[in-house]
Amino acid sequence: MISIKDIYKIEIIKLIKRKDIWVMMTMIGIPMFYSIGIYTNSSVITYNGDGKEYALKFVIHMFQFVYMVYIFFFLISLSTAKSLAGEIENKSILLYTQRINNRKQIYIHKGLSLISVFSLICILFFITSLAMFYLFAVKRTDIISSTFFKREELFMLICSFLIIYLLYVFMINLSLMLSSFLKQNSVLIITSIVYIVFAYLQNFPYVKYISPSYYVLQISKIEFFNTQGIINLIVPCIILHAVYFIILNMIGIKKFKERDLY
Repeated sequence: MISIKDIYKIEIIKLIKRKDIWVMMTMIGIPMFYSIGIYTNSSVITYNGDGKEYALKFVIHMFQFVYMVYIFFFLISLSTAKSLAGEIENKSILLYTQRINNRKQIYIHKGLSLISVFSLICILFFITSLAMFYLFAVKRTDIISSTFFKREELFMLICSFLIIYLLYVFMINLSLMLSSFLKQNSVLIITSIVYIVFAYLQNFPYVKYISPSYYVLQISKIEFFNTQGIINLIVPCIILHAVYFIILNMIGIKKFKERDLY
């Protein structure tokens, strides 16, 4: 018999073995390419900052660059859809449901494992970015500082990362919820449409506040030292994602518990 706590371990192992998860790791190539480009003074790489770039600021800027590459949102949706919709389609989900009479826990642990693996990728991204920064970029003393972080800018950088990270978590929860209703390809199409719609809504009054993309855009416009402005942005952003998290999981769990898997 498979215990509930074993589901998380099994899901983690399954995800690590999947090719789409490994393709997600290609985001590490962005700071590698940029750092080497700075070091070699490549004409492809441009730097338009007001002051010198330091380590943590470089890492966050690279993470923001990853955000602008849609393929990584597609890959996280693909991984999520395969984890639930794909297993429902090929009937492999029955290996769980026949041994564990608790679909809610199966759903929850699939979501937790996906978020955990993405978090691990983020950690590896940060480590690689820092390594490449100090191996290559730091050699350009005209535009780069060897400083790790500046205390007065730390809060802004943390919030900038968090807002983008929460958007990826939202995509995981959205894809998982849709997977309890639809087939894998349909999940990918709808998540792509939702992503585009949210990017479009961020430009409209009132409705822009329900778009996670709006907060990513706004954090990039706030001055580093405007602590109150950052708080006024990050608090509603966290509340919005908490509401989405609760609603999406409630709908997804309810549907998954009721769905005919045979």
